Amino acid sequence: FNRKTFFLTFGGMAEVARLVLVPVPVPGRTEMTRELSLQYTQKVGRAIPHKSRPSPENAIFDSKVLSRTHAEIWLDQGKVYVKDTRSSNGTYINDKRLSESGQESEPTELHKGDLIRFGVDVVENDTAAHKCVMLTVDIILPKRMMGDIPDLKSSLLPVSDSIPTDVLVKEGQQALVAEIERLRLESRTLVEQAADLKLQLAEASGQELKLSGQLAELMSLLTSIEQVTPSVDDCLQQDKLLSRIDVMESQLEFYMDRSNKRSDEQVHDLKSQLATFQSDRHTFEMTTKETMRRMTQEKQELLDDLKTLQRTHNQMLSQHDQQVNTFKAQIDAIASQEQQLRKLLVDARSANADLKVQLQALTEQ
Repeated sequence: FNRKTFFLTFGGMAEVARLVLVPVPVPGRTEMTRELSLQYTQKVGRAIPHKSRPSPENAIFDSKVLSRTHAEIWLDQGKVYVKDTRSSNGTYINDKRLSESGQESEPTELHKGDLIRFGVDVVENDTAAHKCVMLTVDIILPKRMMGDIPDLKSSLLPVSDSIPTDVLVKEGQQALVAEIERLRLESRTLVEQAADLKLQLAEASGQELKLSGQLAELMSLLTSIEQVTPSVDDCLQQDKLLSRIDVMESQLEFYMDRSNKRSDEQVHDLKSQLATFQSDRHTFEMTTKETMRRMTQEKQELLDDLKTLQRTHNQMLSQHDQQVNTFKAQIDAIASQEQQLRKLLVDARSANADLKVQLQALTEQ
């Protein structure tokens, strides 16, 4: 997971529209997170030796269930679209196939959180020999395309930086000037608060994506560990070997009982074999127990880390939702204050115009 992709120059907003494809953990298949630039149309397809290889910046996958030209993804007027380009095994959005095999589909809009799947599992001998590619979608648009947070600075009414001295004749006009200055300072404060809220919202989104990537990597690592863990057949084979050693020991004890009828040399050989068998058995038991203990401990640690990461992920999601709701409430409050400020400014200008008329009338008198 490349963190710097999500935090660029202004307020953490990406300068270029990007599509992030986070792999869904699938047993028997490991996939990398993809970050696709949407400056141009992205081609989705199967890797070709010495021609096209998978990388975090493209949509090429090492999977035999994909066609060479499987699908296309592009950006149009702030929206991301995908279409199937006559693939054999199809393209699915939230388990809905876009077109039949060998037919080009209509463009379909992608949304954040969608589950996109390329191809289907190919089963051979009752086993999924070739896995499909399953990914979750996240869309990062530039600041100019987001449109979620209004530009309060451009919507504020202009306020004159200076007031003619000939207006300050009556005592009531001084209070009006002070009120206008106060409104100007409040409007600047509101603009700064809106910028801070925009920055915090972008950082929270980045943290959520980072946590999702870490969860996918941990799930992949857990799958690899489970594949290395000794199977039931291996344990049964070990039990058979230990049983065989026990039988041989019983036979040796029987021969020891009849040692009076045997020569001293034969008894010595039997004792040597017994000592060798006991030593080998002890070594084998210790090695097996240590290996099983270490693997069990590693598996338990991974399970504990996975549970901790899942709890942290849930907490982060909850905090993110709370922050988003708080930010939206603050933005609504700022918009309401802006409307009040506009009304006060209009009233102030109207009062100022009336004062000018009165002043002119007094001047004429």
